[in-house]
Amino acid sequence: MAAPTLGFVVLFLLCVAGKEGGESDDPKALPAKQSNSTSSSLAKFLEEPKLGTSWYDPRGPTPNFVANQTNGTSYATRLGGDALLDCRVTALEEDLVSWSRLERGGVPVVLTVGFRPHSAENRFLLDFEPPNNYRLRIQSVQWRDAGVYLCQLSVHPPALMWSRLTLVRPVVHLLDGDGKPVRDLHYDSGTTIEMQCRVRRPPLYHTSVQWEVTYVDGGEVAVLNQDVTRGGVKVVTGRDADSGQVVSRLSLARARASDTGNYTCRLVILPREAARRTGLKDTVSLHVLRGENTEAIQSRGGGGPRASFLAPLLVFMIADDRVTYSS
Repeated sequence: MAAPTLGFVVLFLLCVAGKEGGESDDPKALPAKQSNSTSSSLAKFLEEPKLGTSWYDPRGPTPNFVANQTNGTSYATRLGGDALLDCRVTALEEDLVSWSRLERGGVPVVLTVGFRPHSAENRFLLDFEPPNNYRLRIQSVQWRDAGVYLCQLSVHPPALMWSRLTLVRPVVHLLDGDGKPVRDLHYDSGTTIEMQCRVRRPPLYHTSVQWEVTYVDGGEVAVLNQDVTRGGVKVVTGRDADSGQVVSRLSLARARASDTGNYTCRLVILPREAARRTGLKDTVSLHVLRGENTEAIQSRGGGGPRASFLAPLLVFMIADDRVTYSS
């Protein structure tokens, strides 16, 4: 005869315990006061799992990662936002899961142990999502947070699952006064020079841009946001409510030949490891003409040069390709 199943044995013991206590034959109706250790253990087993306790039979299989979870999952987030890295496990134990980050040289740095943070930075937290997701929450993501993260189970031998966090990097575009892409600008002496700088996917925290110019005459570099010598410099920076882009507008009154140079718009407060990356600044060349019968001449970045000469006898028009920047 086949051995009785575990479920049958449990049901039998429960029924016996109920009858001995003088209560209903219904196995769910447990006595109000129960000294029987078997019934007490069973009642505890039937409770909803609570954080920090086990919901699997301690005599059962070793905890492991759920079957549909794989190594190398990639997560992307904006600077200043929160990142959530998943780690789904087949058990619920207080000290079962720990999170680490791989530093240079492959050295792991522990971030959380169990449900407790283990980092000097309070931005790394275990954000448990029922029923089985030991998520790592990284608050206010910074440049240095990009990299490989390890979810480790305290079993023998240890089990690891790794994920990668990447950053959705900002991109800076320097445009003409009408918001069109440009590589070269030409203005008449005495007119007002206008440019604008747009930052796509900017950090979610407060950020701004810096305007710099390297003058052709002498090679001097000046920060226009802090102008105290030229005069007539106006910088207005804000965040576009519709696109979320950071938009900065620069205007220089009474253009003069000495304004000729390379103008750069860059994100400010960048760490050393990010300052050299492409896309975080943009530059155009400005030429101030001494003539009196020309308007702004612009060489578009999206196609061939485009020029307009409003002279009494001649008009040249060269069409350019359109370039669209989305938020």
